[in-house]
Amino acid sequence: MRAGDIRHRVVIQKQDDAGSNWNGAKTWSTYATVWASIQPALSGRDAPDSGTKKEQSDITHIISMRYIRGLKPSMRFLFEGRYFYPRVIRNIDERNYKLEIDAREETD
Repeated sequence: MRAGDIRHRVVIQKQDDAGSNWNGAKTWSTYATVWASIQPALSGRDAPDSGTKKEQSDITHIISMRYIRGLKPSMRFLFEGRYFYPRVIRNIDERNYKLEIDAREETD
């Protein structure tokens, strides 16, 4: 993975253990801040056979980044006020070097 390819500064957030604050809204805290590449998916078919067709059709972006331990689909990525929710996290070649994340963009 070349450094020039990962040019987006992304904040990875995890949902707080309490799950929500006093008014029922979810609360999030920063898990890590990383450099990543965010590319629009050409179609829902960009995702490999990872689940149902609905999951595949929800894929809007592919996020590539260096490996980070503990990343889970329950987390979200924040980039310039936009939120991306992982659907599939792939550890490329199982070498703990590069991750590719199929994600969907949502507004919060």
